[in-house]
Amino acid sequence: MIRSIAPGYYVVERAGTLDYQARELFNDVRSPASLLFMKLNADTQYLKPGQILIVADPDTPYQLTMQILNTLRLAKNKTNAALIGVSNDDASFMHKHYGVIAALTNGGGNLLSTARDLGEKYFNAIEQTLKKIEATYQNQFLTRGTLISQQFFVERNQLLNQLNGLVNKPLLKSLSRYTIKFKQYETSSGR
Repeated sequence: MIRSIAPGYYVVERAGTLDYQARELFNDVRSPASLLFMKLNADTQYLKPGQILIVADPDTPYQLTMQILNTLRLAKNKTNAALIGVSNDDASFMHKHYGVIAALTNGGGNLLSTARDLGEKYFNAIEQTLKKIEATYQNQFLTRGTLISQQFFVERNQLLNQLNGLVNKPLLKSLSRYTIKFKQYETSSGR
C-alpha cells in the first residue's frame, strides 16, 4: 500500500546547524526520515530562528509530492533569504514575537487608513462649511447690496457655529488650531 503523506515544513526555533535541527526533530538521526530531511535541506547548513526546513515522509513516492516539494522549496528560499544579515538574537526575537509583530503591522495599516479617511472627511466638512459661508456673503451682497439683513446674520451665525463645532472636536481641537492657525472666533452680542 502506497502512503500519501504530504510534505511540510518546520520553522526553526533555536539557532544551530542542520545536524542540530535533525537531532531536535528525530529520535534517530540515521532513520530514513532524518536522512531525507538532511538531503532536502542540504543547502542550509546553519539556521536562525524563523527559517524554514522541509520535512517529508520517506515512504511517500516522490512523484506524488514533487509539486508540493517545489512549492515548499520556493517558500523556504524566500523566507531564508529574508533573514540574511539578521543576527541570531534579532531572528529569535522576531520568531518569538511573530504574532504581535504581524498584528501591529496589519492593524497599523488599517489604523492609518482609517485615520486618513476620517481626516479627509473632517477637512472636507470644514471646506464645505467655509464655501457655504462664502456663498452666504456673496448671495446677500448680490441680492441686497448690503450685509446687514436679519436673515443674513441668522444664516451666517448658523454656519459659523457649525464651523466652530467642527474645529473644536476634542481630538482635533488642538491640532487644527495650531496647524491651521485658526484664531478664536468671538461673536458680538449686538447683532
